Amino acid sequence: MHNLGLAKIAEDTLAAVEKGTYTAVDGTTHTVDDLSKSSSATQYYPPDSSLSAWATSPPPPHAASPQTSLVLCKNSTIEGVQYCAPLARKIGVLNFASATRPGGGFQSGARAQEESLARSSNLYSSLMTPPGQQFYAVHKTGTKSKYYTHAMIYTRDVQLFRSDAGDWVSPTRVDVLTSAAVNAGEVRRREGTGKDGIKAYFKPVAAPAASAATVESAIED
Repeated sequence: MHNLGLAKIAEDTLAAVEKGTYTAVDGTTHTVDDLSKSSSATQYYPPDSSLSAWATSPPPPHAASPQTSLVLCKNSTIEGVQYCAPLARKIGVLNFASATRPGGGFQSGARAQEESLARSSNLYSSLMTPPGQQFYAVHKTGTKSKYYTHAMIYTRDVQLFRSDAGDWVSPTRVDVLTSAAVNAGEVRRREGTGKDGIKAYFKPVAAPAASAATVESAIED
């Protein structure tokens, strides 16, 4: 699909969130939450939050330790959610985000993982809240590093209601963790850092991300 078509999908998605309803391809009508009107849907974690001490911190109270199965699939995030929906009580999605632009370039038809999420859900309404905007402010004014920071946004109950093709479908609720993706091109240009160096940077990022999801799950339980 060309960029103009993707931009139109984004425009229609934003209109549906503003209206509060949409009609799926099967003719059913569904409600859509405007997350900017919820005081509890969006949680901001600053770069120096307690998550940064994950290595020496005890697990949160009531944190379950079920058996874990790992499945590696070559598919889109939306396809992954559709796969997990019948199997999981709660689904968590990592948004590889722009550090400075909510939703990245989804409104202009850009193609990337964050843009796909933003034009297929109500996530953008969360990113535009005051807690969400703190994430972008810290990257616009608080750092010049293209690794960005370990700041994160946790959004509860995001509704995914469009397929990868842009079709309106029945909504699936997921929790989304928004974390800035390293600007790899700029890091290589400025520092001469290769892929291994960028991978090494991500090692301390993955655990705080998992910790954020665990903490939020424990709070809800």
